[in-house]
Amino acid sequence: MGRVGNRGRLLIGLPGIAKKWTRPIANRPQVANLPTMELCKVEMRCSGSTARCFVAGAASGIGRAAARGLASAGAHVVCADVNDAQAVAAETGGEAIVLDITDEPAVAKAVYSIRERHGRIDVLVSTPAVNVRKPLLNYSGEEFDKVLRLNLKGTFLIAQAIGRVMLAQKSGSVILLSSIRSVTVEPGQGVYAATKAGLVQMARTLAANWVPRA
Repeated sequence: MGRVGNRGRLLIGLPGIAKKWTRPIANRPQVANLPTMELCKVEMRCSGSTARCFVAGAASGIGRAAARGLASAGAHVVCADVNDAQAVAAETGGEAIVLDITDEPAVAKAVYSIRERHGRIDVLVSTPAVNVRKPLLNYSGEEFDKVLRLNLKGTFLIAQAIGRVMLAQKSGSVILLSSIRSVTVEPGQGVYAATKAGLVQMARTLAANWVPRA
């Protein structure tokens, strides 16, 4: 999970097992090892205002659970998904947008629109991922590109776009979802595992790049 700004620190890693990869900023709670939603609750309590949260992949699974959890902590949640996220938006009292995070112009347009409407984006949770389960020798180039395009490129594009907003406002939290497959593999999950390991390194790089500027 990640945080930028003069009111916090930048911590980007795996939900629930975040590590301190960057320098702390003074006068902030020591929350690096709290589970994802507890960290967000601490941030919302400390900020004294309603957090504006963006959840990518909110229509189902972990993304839907994240949207519900953030809303229960008092956040306003923008529920983004390539599929219709109206149902979870209705559950959480938030708003839904249809967004393919691998589409760079669409990502830029969506983030700009949200910032214009709400003035800020306090939390990003990015969950979308895909897996093609088969032995590496049976993978096609098209299948390889499909997994990397969403799991790495899509995550990068949404983190980059919202990261720019957070750096400008000098605060924010970024939560990127990796997997146990980033550290251990099994047959049929090689490419997926590689993308999840790559995501951890991407998170570390974002931390290294953003904290000196925050």
